[in-house]
Amino acid sequence: MPNEFATDDPTASYTDVVEALRRHSGADPFGQLLGQIAHDFNNLLSVAITGSEVAQSFSQDARVARFLGTSLGALQGGQRLTSRLASVSQTKYRAERVDVGGLVEALREVIQSRLGKACAIDVQLGAHNHIVLTDALMLGVALLNLADNAREAMPGGGRWTLSTRNEVREGLASAGSYLIIGAVDSGDGWAQHARMHAFDLFFSTKSEERGLGLSQVRDLTRRCGGFVQIDGEEGSGVQLSVALPLAEAA
Repeated sequence: MPNEFATDDPTASYTDVVEALRRHSGADPFGQLLGQIAHDFNNLLSVAITGSEVAQSFSQDARVARFLGTSLGALQGGQRLTSRLASVSQTKYRAERVDVGGLVEALREVIQSRLGKACAIDVQLGAHNHIVLTDALMLGVALLNLADNAREAMPGGGRWTLSTRNEVREGLASAGSYLIIGAVDSGDGWAQHARMHAFDLFFSTKSEERGLGLSQVRDLTRRCGGFVQIDGEEGSGVQLSVALPLAEAA
């Protein structure tokens, strides 16, 4: 059955994305790290500022109030600094209509090279709507990060299945129509502790890795109103589901 959502050549629009990813092998890790640290530190400063403001409002001692005022000024200065760091490090997010199926096909060769010769890729793209509103380059980086995660999970080789499906969810937190990108490896899986912290900054099951890849995937899904979840028991492989809201009809 023909795919009513497909274009004549869905991979043609992503030539620039593929070439950029070939040249740079993903996002600049230092810039990504700097931005995430600035974001998290800004959240910590916000808590400290709120606490200082509350303490100042209840203080009956003028000297304590002046001390708290000085502390507040320093905290607010730190907040301005982290905002500048975040703006310098952050790659501009450019939302556009992206045919995820076309992007996956365009990146198939690059993904295979990231997996390595010992790992096979099985792409399963159904005849359904693949159009989402996101940044094509950042989604490409996320796909390569998923491939890197799969390669690390299968050091002796194996099979990585990349699939898509449409799903309608109900509920206050995640109601809507989504494209689900499924990524399943045939590795040994992760223990519960690893699954709980997989998206934390710096967390990695391999001591030599930076632990930035899945954090980037999570941040991208949040930017476009989606979510990501991890399933699978230890010994049964890792199953990642990246949910991106489907774009409205053009």
